[in-house]
Amino acid sequence: MSTAPRIAAAKRDWGHDETGCTVLHIDMDAFYASLEVARHPEYAGKPVIIGTGNRSVVSAASYEARAYGINSAMASSRAHQLCPNGIFLPVDMQYYRAMSRRIFTEVFSRITDRIEQVSVDECYMDVSGALLRWRTASAIGAWIREQVAARYHVTCRYRGEQTGCENGVDERQTERHADDSPGPACRIRADDAAAWHSGYRAITRTTATYVGHQFGCRCGEDG
Repeated sequence: MSTAPRIAAAKRDWGHDETGCTVLHIDMDAFYASLEVARHPEYAGKPVIIGTGNRSVVSAASYEARAYGINSAMASSRAHQLCPNGIFLPVDMQYYRAMSRRIFTEVFSRITDRIEQVSVDECYMDVSGALLRWRTASAIGAWIREQVAARYHVTCRYRGEQTGCENGVDERQTERHADDSPGPACRIRADDAAAWHSGYRAITRTTATYVGHQFGCRCGEDG
């Protein structure tokens, strides 16, 4: 989960022209916390914080927990002070990675095999080969979001350079939650994604970081 402010270009409404848009950046929303809510429905609507112990740090926080000022990398002891009634859970990386593999295999790979995973909950997808069937990158992104939500009861977003307000998310909400609000959808133009300028080449973490810097996104362990 990123706490960095989005750059102005990422907030700007770039319109709905998808010409040349062949690369999607997919990012899961509050992945660890959302997965815990998915397997513990009784936690829905409650502040869920991943990270326990006096010397531990917060690995992820649900949006309800973030309302208390809790964010990733914060000391768990401080999170307890801010939200004493929060649900604090230990990190279960085996579960998170297993669910990540399922999402990538069962959903993302149905669109394309040209996927560069940059963390357990984030990737870049070259969808150029899928556009003949889907016609637009936003249609692909919408299908991915729908499938992930229906199958695993977690949400994700697709984003990049072109839009600041899509999928019913108001620009003011996007600004209020910076790049941590669930659902905002954006696109990356092919001519801005250097990794695919001359046919497909795997995008490295360095390139992903560069692209993220340009468009207000960050590579991280949890979204």
